[in-house]
Amino acid sequence: MTYKPSIKQEQLDHLFSVMIEELSGFDRINEPVTVGLPFPKGSLKKLSELSLLDPQGHIMPLQTQTLDRWPDQSLKWVLFDFQATIAANTIAQYTLCHGETSDFQPERQQSA
Repeated sequence: MTYKPSIKQEQLDHLFSVMIEELSGFDRINEPVTVGLPFPKGSLKKLSELSLLDPQGHIMPLQTQTLDRWPDQSLKWVLFDFQATIAANTIAQYTLCHGETSDFQPERQQSA
């Protein structure tokens, strides 16, 4: 058995969708993804306010790094690193959300 945190998406504010398309015809498992994203002044104060959801709505491990800040010290540019799993010749949508996830309980799932 494995445990994957799961949340209701309406409990978080959707910020960005990261669409990943697999074009080579091979399944991709835990492929590294890096993306830098800008934020409007004053919209984000700390990295812990961010969560990444996989295409099924489960919280994903996410590594973040502040690249730049606005004069009010809010985040201006953030670098995101995560691992994506995508079936051959498909598109997967990962969703970056704003909201604390520490209060969400894990969903119990059977592993194959």
